[in-house]
Amino acid sequence: MDFCDDCGILLPPNVESEYCNPCNEMKRKRKTAREPCDCELCHNSGSSQPVSGHGNSAATDFYSHRSMNISTSSSDDEADRQTSSKSSQPKGHNTSGGNQGNTDPGWTIVKKEKSPRSLAGNLVASDIREKWEKEQIDYKRQLCKTDTPVISALVSGCRRKEGGGRFYIGGVDISFIKGNNVDACACLSVIQMPDLQMVYQRMEMIQLTQPYIPGFLAFREVPALVDLYHEMEKSAPQYLPDLIMVDGNGMLHPRGFGLACQLGVVLDVPTMGVAKTLISAQGIVDDEAHKKKKKTLAGAGDDFDLTSDSGEVLGKCVRVHDQAPNPVYVSIGHKISIDSAVWLALECSKYRIPEPVRRADLDSREYLRQNRRDLHEFIKT
Repeated sequence: MDFCDDCGILLPPNVESEYCNPCNEMKRKRKTAREPCDCELCHNSGSSQPVSGHGNSAATDFYSHRSMNISTSSSDDEADRQTSSKSSQPKGHNTSGGNQGNTDPGWTIVKKEKSPRSLAGNLVASDIREKWEKEQIDYKRQLCKTDTPVISALVSGCRRKEGGGRFYIGGVDISFIKGNNVDACACLSVIQMPDLQMVYQRMEMIQLTQPYIPGFLAFREVPALVDLYHEMEKSAPQYLPDLIMVDGNGMLHPRGFGLACQLGVVLDVPTMGVAKTLISAQGIVDDEAHKKKKKTLAGAGDDFDLTSDSGEVLGKCVRVHDQAPNPVYVSIGHKISIDSAVWLALECSKYRIPEPVRRADLDSREYLRQNRRDLHEFIKT
C-alpha cells in the first residue's frame, strides 16, 4: 500500500504519483504564475508578471508583503505552523530606500515615503511585539520537559489508567479560507489509545483579530484553541485528552517556544509539536546535508536529533510509517520528554501524519471546502 507523502491518505492502486489528487492540485497551484501586485518591485520590473519568487497566489496572498507592514526576520515566518500559505518578502525587496543586503540583478529599488497609516501600524505592531515578548518569557519559565505520571504510564505500555479509564490523545489545527487571514476553522479531534478510534471532535468558525507577528503566532491562534478545550470540558469531560498534538512546533522554534509550548503552558496539559516541514531555527536548516540525512531513514522508527548551535536537542526528525518516506518533525511542547513524544508519534500513526493532527487538519479543510459555518461537535456514545 502506498500513502500520500503530504496528507497520508491511502493512494489508489497503480498510481505513479507520490501524492493524492487534492495535494497534487495544491502543489500545481503553487507553481503556477503568480499575479503581479502593486508594490514598487513589480511596478518597475517592466512586466505584467511578477518578479520570480514574488507576488501573490491562492496559497500565499494572505501572508504576503501586501498585507503586512511588519518588518522582521523572515526566518521566523514559518516558525509555528508549517503551512504553505505563509511567505516572506523576497531577498532584496526593500521599499525603505537604499541598497541594503544583497539585491538581485535588475531589480530597481525605489525610495518610497511611508504613509502615516503605515507608520502608525508599525508603531502598534512594535508595542504588541514588546508586550508579547515579555509574556512569552514568563510562559517559557513555566515550561516542563519531563513526562507526567500519566504519560510515563502510557509510554511504559499500560493499556489503561490506574482507575481503569482509557488514554486519549488530542490533535488541534486551524485551517484558513483562501485569501483570508481572519476567518478560519479551528478543530480539536480526540482519539482513544491504542485503536486510534475518534471519540470526540469539535469544529467551529473563528475570527483571528490579533496581528500576525513572526515568531509570535501562538498569541494569535492559542486563544481559539483554548476555547475549544474549555468547550470540551463542558460537553465531553470523559474524553479530555491526556496529551494534545499540535500541527506545528514546540521547542523547535527560532525563539525556542512555539505554539505547542504556549498551548500546553496556558492549559497546563501535556503537548507536543508535529510539523510536516522543517523550519530554520537556531542553526537548524533544511540544507543539502539535512536532505541527505533524511534519506538515511530506512523505515518506521528511524530518527535523528535536531540540534541547535548551542548543542540543545530541539526536536527529532522521525519517519513514522514504512510506506511514507517523508518524515515529520517532532518537538516537546509541555510536560513530556522528547523520547516520549517520538514514541507517541509512532504509536498514533496509521499514515505519515499522526492520526490526531491528521484528522484535525483534513477535517477542518473539508469543513471549509463545504462552505460550512455551523458548529460541528461529535461525541462518541
